[in-house]
Amino acid sequence: MTLEPKEHKLTEEELLKIRYTNLKAKTSYSLGAGVGLVKDHLKYSIKKGHEGTTIVDNGVMMASLDLYNQAQDSKTLEKYGYKGKKFPSVMGASLYITEDTNVKTKQNKASNITIYVKNEQGYKNACYLTSIGSVKEKFYSIPR
Repeated sequence: MTLEPKEHKLTEEELLKIRYTNLKAKTSYSLGAGVGLVKDHLKYSIKKGHEGTTIVDNGVMMASLDLYNQAQDSKTLEKYGYKGKKFPSVMGASLYITEDTNVKTKQNKASNITIYVKNEQGYKNACYLTSIGSVKEKFYSIPR
């Protein structure tokens, strides 16, 4: 006996009830991996009715503070069509980790981990991690 998957198409009403927040958006700061500016991600999230937005660029935190500031500015949000005072936003980064950052060969493969910022201390920690990953001694093709 084989079970055939049942095709289920959601109605427009059902689709509108789905709550969504993109937790892996990347901007043009993610060289070769992301597109768009912070304002584009924020506008898109508001237009689509998302619960909030997140930017996790590869190895950098440069767009995160910009996202946070825009998401807290009621005039900017009003311009983008959002009625609330603040739009939920989460800062983060996509990092690459290796066993030994001093070994710069293809055999020393990097694994990907995504970090999210919970508070001000978390932001400072994330900035520190992305900074040490980008210094000349640790950098090999990608920040790690």
